Amino acid sequence: MKKVLIALILVGGIIAGCSNEKEKDNTQQNEDTPPLEFVEVTIQTPEQINVNEEIDIKAIVTQGTDQVDDANEVKFELWKVGQEEHEKLEAQNDGKGVYSIKKTFTEDGHYAVIAHVTARSMHTMPKREFTVGTPGEEANHEEHGTEEDTAANHEEHQDNHGHHESSLNIDFKQDNAFTSNNEVILSTTLTNENAPLTGAKVRYEIVPDAGNTIWLDAKEEGEGTYEAPITFPKAGPYHIQIHVNKEEIHEHKMIMIDVK
Repeated sequence: MKKVLIALILVGGIIAGCSNEKEKDNTQQNEDTPPLEFVEVTIQTPEQINVNEEIDIKAIVTQGTDQVDDANEVKFELWKVGQEEHEKLEAQNDGKGVYSIKKTFTEDGHYAVIAHVTARSMHTMPKREFTVGTPGEEANHEEHGTEEDTAANHEEHQDNHGHHESSLNIDFKQDNAFTSNNEVILSTTLTNENAPLTGAKVRYEIVPDAGNTIWLDAKEEGEGTYEAPITFPKAGPYHIQIHVNKEEIHEHKMIMIDVK
């Protein structure tokens, strides 16, 4: 009987020891797991672009210190500011994180480009504006408003090689209690030029530290407020990219939340 009791104690000690070691290994693994790195995209255009001259438009795609040369898709969306017609061109992979297209513009004017990049379970779509040739005052007036606005915009184009900051404000409500396995509401309020932005298409791209990316289409609940329900499968940090599209507005904002 004593031998059996001793044997049970030894087995119990071994099991407890293995459990402690496993718990230590899991803790160590979590501590050693590097934080999630976002896919970043930088659009490059020549400083000076002439009419009827073929140029290269590039997207430099990185993740941390990595050059992302395995993107699933890279497309460039181009249009002349003030016009509804948009052109989409698929980029070629030049290697070392560089994706490019060749383009010839046949008219002077102010143009915009969005790089639609899907890579490593993430999607991003940065925007850049640039000038082709030497648009006249009449063209600037038609595209950008009053003479005063035209002058200011022209100076901004010169200073930043044609890049504008959007007037869109994306306000994500972060005072919600985000808990796992309970339905919560993601809520974002959009304002453009100090007025609610209504009728936009808003999508939430939810990226966990580990696991698959979740896409949610938001519904407009009240003027300029867009909401979508979600149940987070587990606790931990999540990065949420909010994509906003309406006519010529193509913007996004990245935020981070901590799910308890």
